[in-house]
Amino acid sequence: FKYQLIIQFITEAAMVNLIALVIGAGLVYLALPYFNSVSGLELNSTYLFQPWYFGLLTVLWIIGSLLSGFYPSWVLSSYKAVVVLKGQLKGSARGILLRKGLVVAQFMASIALIAGTMIVYRQLHYMMSQDLGMNINQVLVMDRPGNAPNDFKNRQAFKAVIDLFRDELKKSPAIEAVTMSGTIPGKQREFKATIKREGGNSSDSMIARLNSMDYDFFKVFKMKLIAGRNFSRDYPKDPDTSVIITSSAVRLLGFKTPEEAIGKTLVITEFDGAKLIVAGVVNDYHQVSLRKTLEPTVFLCDAYDGEYYSVRLHTNNLPQTLAYVQKSWATAFPGNPFDYFFLDEYFNRQYANERKFEQLFILFAALAIIISCLGLFGLSAFTASQRIREIGIRKVLGASVTDITTMLSGDFLKLVLLSIILVSPLTWYIMNSWLRDFPYRIHINWWIFGLAGLLSLFIALITVSFQAIKAAISNPVTSLRSE
Repeated sequence: FKYQLIIQFITEAAMVNLIALVIGAGLVYLALPYFNSVSGLELNSTYLFQPWYFGLLTVLWIIGSLLSGFYPSWVLSSYKAVVVLKGQLKGSARGILLRKGLVVAQFMASIALIAGTMIVYRQLHYMMSQDLGMNINQVLVMDRPGNAPNDFKNRQAFKAVIDLFRDELKKSPAIEAVTMSGTIPGKQREFKATIKREGGNSSDSMIARLNSMDYDFFKVFKMKLIAGRNFSRDYPKDPDTSVIITSSAVRLLGFKTPEEAIGKTLVITEFDGAKLIVAGVVNDYHQVSLRKTLEPTVFLCDAYDGEYYSVRLHTNNLPQTLAYVQKSWATAFPGNPFDYFFLDEYFNRQYANERKFEQLFILFAALAIIISCLGLFGLSAFTASQRIREIGIRKVLGASVTDITTMLSGDFLKLVLLSIILVSPLTWYIMNSWLRDFPYRIHINWWIFGLAGLLSLFIALITVSFQAIKAAISNPVTSLRSE
């Protein structure tokens, strides 16, 4: 009876799906620590033993069993027994179309993930290789110890210690410059204020980042002075009267040139309308990662109340230099731990999410390729078995191994080409939407999809060639014996 065939197929499918489910759950348990390290998530293996998880697996098992068992049973039971026994069902157009459609879908997923991985990699490399407007390499950073200057009895004692620390560091030929500042590149915590141009139009105002610094900040970070002068001890009133602004601030305040801004007065609304004179203009720079647009900055002169000490050093003999810095630290701040980090490493931590995203893309692309190859391998084996007599006849008539391999491989490579054509526009749209979140981004070139397609073609060719060559070198006598 028809319903008995359906029940038999669904039962067999349920058993196969149950075995696959148990193996899959075991692989998930084993791979969970690795997945957590790649993704940055903290998924706990105890979730695998929760009642809701078993319920979810049960639902997936039932749905999978029905989908994988109902279709073949329904199709097979609809054929006449004589057609099935003759094996003509295997070659039905409907079955072949379904198998080819599944292969195309699998390779569409593979090509999309390969192309996506390349786009994510290029975007991450693009952001990390851009000019920040300052040099953060070979810069050692230390946090200000304790609650200084509150740890000192008076202000003068605190200043003396800071000067001692800076002077000691500068004695080493391995240290190029030392600075103290309110913040450092890569620091997300920022203080912003509304800055107005005195005597300008109502539109000559901006919201700018404020950063306090001493006299060697630009020397440490190798920023370029475009106009005017740097803060200097030769101008003792600089901490109270002067500011230095970036070139984007010049434009936003309505000045036509950097030189025009020199000597003009700016009003800081949040500082009770404090009026400060522009002493200099420096180049724009990225305070944080390129995930954010470049913002104008106003530098204030403060040689002692910074949060961070930044040291530009030569790395030829790094252990010895670090030992000297630690000794100078212990002399100036006895009892305080010497904690430090390198600024380039600290700054690039902002791209941690993009790095994890890239690693996940690589992982899923590899899984998709494996699944696609399994499907293609099965379809090529099936096709070779169906055409085994045709291959035998062709060999008897003089066809070479190369001719037969090319014949069998051609149809499958067409499926991969179809996958490339179908998936490329969709992948471009999805990845272009992802790139819109970045103010500084790459353009998606056509060759990315071409390269992803060539890689998929190469993988498919290797997969298919195994079965094709195996069929091509088989003895034609064996395949033609029953004819």
